[in-house]
Amino acid sequence: PGRVGGYGAFRASPGSAGKHVLVALWDVPGLAEFRTWLGFYLHRNGVRMRQEDHGWVAHETIKFADAPVRELPEFPRGLPEQAVFGSIVLAWAGEWQHYPLP
Repeated sequence: PGRVGGYGAFRASPGSAGKHVLVALWDVPGLAEFRTWLGFYLHRNGVRMRQEDHGWVAHETIKFADAPVRELPEFPRGLPEQAVFGSIVLAWAGEWQHYPLP
């Protein structure tokens, strides 16, 4: 299981179409290690990850903004304490394949 540990903002970049990005930051034990393993597996099989030139932060996009994000929202009341992820998605050239997690 994982949970939202806080909020953050990413600066505008070409990857965000020039928009600033407000994000929820996920705290999921083992997720970074899984992503590293997946990157090695894909690379060994001839698939390059799109962004190999910078690090990775587990996040969920909340909104895109024209101006820098100056204030972070308060945590909404009534949200579950944790979330359990039941699958991962492989998205490739507009096709989505869902793979259940044990």
